[in-house]
Amino acid sequence: MLSTRKIKRKIRSVGNIKKITRAMEMVSAANLKKAQSKLLALRPYAAKLQQMLNNLMLNTESTEHPFPKRAVPDDVAIITGASKTASARKTVIIITSNKGLCGSYNTNLLKTAVNFTQQQENLEVVSIGRKAYEYYQRRNYSIRQSFNQIPADLNFNTVKEIINPLVRDYEGGLLDEIWLVYAEFVNAITNRPMVKRFLPLEPVGAKRLTGSYPDESRRDGTTSGMEPKEGAVTASMDYIFEPDPKTVLDLLIPCYVEVSFYRVLLESLASEHSARMLAMRNATGNAEEVIDELTLTFNKARQASITKELLDIVGGAEAMRG
Repeated sequence: MLSTRKIKRKIRSVGNIKKITRAMEMVSAANLKKAQSKLLALRPYAAKLQQMLNNLMLNTESTEHPFPKRAVPDDVAIITGASKTASARKTVIIITSNKGLCGSYNTNLLKTAVNFTQQQENLEVVSIGRKAYEYYQRRNYSIRQSFNQIPADLNFNTVKEIINPLVRDYEGGLLDEIWLVYAEFVNAITNRPMVKRFLPLEPVGAKRLTGSYPDESRRDGTTSGMEPKEGAVTASMDYIFEPDPKTVLDLLIPCYVEVSFYRVLLESLASEHSARMLAMRNATGNAEEVIDELTLTFNKARQASITKELLDIVGGAEAMRG
């Protein structure tokens, strides 16, 4: 059994770690609240913008804009990754965290990203977050660009800095598809890795589903850029456009692309903070359990030491008496 001095030192060390993890939990909770408020404020705007764009694409017979073209021919290609256009030039944007201490957040994201990238050919990687960069750098992938992390005060300047070069290459015909791998924020406890085709956009036919939030994933976690979630009303409506649908569509698509990517970054940011908050909460709870166990061990060791001293005193007294 350890001496009482060593046990007290361990209790003090674990107590210091507990203070750190509790402070990190509080910081992550504050950051989560900020990111979540931005995300919840943006979601209705993004959903309405998507609905408008979908109606425009369904009501516009032809457009020269490259974004709505269909590069993936069928759903099987999206689900399996074995696209008929296997030689298409693709870029995947993988969004992870810059730091650890967030549980299985990065592990789940990278596992989803690997399942997707291993099935693709002619693929470039854009990494956001150091974890994605370090992983793909060691595995001989072509890394087109890397960004250290998503800033806490995320704004549209950051969004444009990341997405605009890719959009220009897509418009110029240098890229055929742009994909996203990110964590979708569900609530403060749950987030799920997603694989989503960002470009080209694809209009959704006239359907009525039940739900409230766009971009529902398929069973394998992949989505197309314009796919609605349950509950979104996607039926084409008879609008009167001024000056004409094609002009409005050409002006609306760049705005939709930036807003959609901004929402994805906010989803990832909120998911990261929620994962770190839960990880630090669990670490704090584990530290409390360790302190309780060490305290019990310390009390047992102290009691054993006192009992031994009493026995020595009693034994000495009996020896002197005899």
